[in-house]
Amino acid sequence: MRTVRRLVPRRGQLPAVLSNMLIVVSAAVLTAVLALVVEDLIPKPDEGEPEIVPLRAGILLGTLVLLLGALMWRTAVHDKRGTLFYVQILNEGMANLHKEPLDAARAEHLSLRTVTRWVDVTSRRRNGVIDAVEPCHEVGRALEDNVNTDRDDTGYTVAPNLLWPTALAVGAHLPHSDTLRLLELGHKSNHIEFPLDSPGTGKLRSEPHPVPEPKGDRVGVWLALTAKAKEYDVDMFAQFGVSTVHVVTYGGKRPGQDGYEPRFDRDDLASFGKEAAEILRRIKAEAGSKELVVIAMVPKTTALAIGWQLSQEAEDPFFPRTHLMFWDEGTQSYVPMRVWESQPTTPPTEPLTALPPSGKAAGNGHDTEAAGAGDGAD
Repeated sequence: MRTVRRLVPRRGQLPAVLSNMLIVVSAAVLTAVLALVVEDLIPKPDEGEPEIVPLRAGILLGTLVLLLGALMWRTAVHDKRGTLFYVQILNEGMANLHKEPLDAARAEHLSLRTVTRWVDVTSRRRNGVIDAVEPCHEVGRALEDNVNTDRDDTGYTVAPNLLWPTALAVGAHLPHSDTLRLLELGHKSNHIEFPLDSPGTGKLRSEPHPVPEPKGDRVGVWLALTAKAKEYDVDMFAQFGVSTVHVVTYGGKRPGQDGYEPRFDRDDLASFGKEAAEILRRIKAEAGSKELVVIAMVPKTTALAIGWQLSQEAEDPFFPRTHLMFWDEGTQSYVPMRVWESQPTTPPTEPLTALPPSGKAAGNGHDTEAAGAGDGAD
């Protein structure tokens, strides 16, 4: 049965198979007809001047057009359906909710390459900080090598399934390519694909919010885009010594407020990476020597695109003096995660387990594995 499945092309492979068959057939016909036309052009004794048979010339021209069309079709198929790269970093024991969506996405592409790692967050915790630098760089380099060594005549699509802080580090390793695209895995076959280097549309808004009774002068950043943001509140930043929180939302609407439920289309997802990175750069520059405390509830492709966009600005690196907060389900608290060597090795403060005003445990709801929060799923 497995052998039979290998012989039958997947849905994504079928156009490539058909285009190759059309190229072979049209090339064979073109060769045969061309031989007849050439024969017509060769003078023969006692037959007068050579003449071209119109029917043969017409078939030759039509076959040539068909061959060129088949070649263009195959190029388009390879560019659109090319290689799908699935990259994953999840906490041990976290359910992978993207298995079925990945199978559906694989059927739409010519081939699949995977880079997957499971990390034990608890064992990597040192002095109150989760050290994930090594697996992030290992996965980032592996993904970069896979993309760079793939066929030049195919497109590249990356489908991320990463804890949101790790997505920033892995995204920084992505090569610059005009044909590189990202794929947001959805339920069943409801996927959204878009170019990595997409322009912004100006839909994200950043508003500063003061923290009551601040315990320090750190600057907070809350990327509140997905539905998980309903379970969080600005006041929770106080435990990290933050005095001001910049809340980044879609069109100034925070999920859960006034009944707003986020629904993003292709244009939205394509623009988030560049826009969010620009906002983070601006806040980082305004903060100066102050430390940043960042919590993100964003789509997985957005976190990966942010990491890539931030890496394009080498003169003002983002990771120094920046705490990326990860929701630790085991301790029911936010814990800083190091994904880059230049990040702080000590936490902003000792994380607390207090509940936000909603009465629910703060965080992205990562009791399973998030799909709408960088390191979480809806």
